[in-house]
Amino acid sequence: MRIGVDVMGGDNAPDEILKGALQALSRLGADDTLVLLGDRGAIEDTLSERGIKDPRVECVFTTQVIGMDESPVDGIRNKEDSSITVMSKMGAHRHAQRLDAILSAGKTPVPAWQVPRCTCAACLA
Repeated sequence: MRIGVDVMGGDNAPDEILKGALQALSRLGADDTLVLLGDRGAIEDTLSERGIKDPRVECVFTTQVIGMDESPVDGIRNKEDSSITVMSKMGAHRHAQRLDAILSAGKTPVPAWQVPRCTCAACLA
């Protein structure tokens, strides 16, 4: 199972989200993958500080964050490289890096109809 975690979502993100996600590694099976989505610096620094080199951890770096003071709909529409938007696209059935589950502690769930359609070759096929 590939589980996506929005590292940037939540009141105490990214630190507490990363902390919890990495604690969950001990409960995952050998065939499971924890996909961390968010800011490169925050993710790499935390993995380095904790000495995490687990092959079950995969990172997808994004460059934008939807702030807690922003409209979720406007954020999704205008910030296509935010962790929640990228993660939602990766949940599409035909996405090349498909996620089986997506998790976010952000303020608002993202209805599928609000996420811009993925335009990767696999999804368009």
